[in-house]
Amino acid sequence: MSGSPPSRGRLSGEHGVRPGDRVLFVAPSVPEFVFACYGILAAGAVAVTANTMATRRDLAYIGDDAGAVLVLGWHGTTPAPEQAADELALPYWELLPGLGQPKGAQLTHGNLDACAARFCEVHAITADDRAVTALPLRRPC
Repeated sequence: MSGSPPSRGRLSGEHGVRPGDRVLFVAPSVPEFVFACYGILAAGAVAVTANTMATRRDLAYIGDDAGAVLVLGWHGTTPAPEQAADELALPYWELLPGLGQPKGAQLTHGNLDACAARFCEVHAITADDRAVTALPLRRPC
């Protein structure tokens, strides 16, 4: 992929991703994660994020359960994303520079907005405040 995050044109043109499609996205919390997610969203697709330490079996389950049409993985992770793509007979695209089965929950923009608003209310956050997160950008399982 020559090191650049996916763009709307590349996702839809090279990989046939259409609005509403789900893309299984496996990457660590690096700056490119944000760009890649925006590329997925700009294509009108849904980013289904997964832990970089998930097994092939877990990723195949997540991808199948979500109805993923593409597996997008980060270089240097385990071979599990590519193996899951093979198992699901899906294209695999590699980015260059609990108990039981994992469960997914669809988050809407309204969900995220309400969560942020409540957080700001509880912690008395104002427009003058700044925040940094050290939390993973992907789902935990």
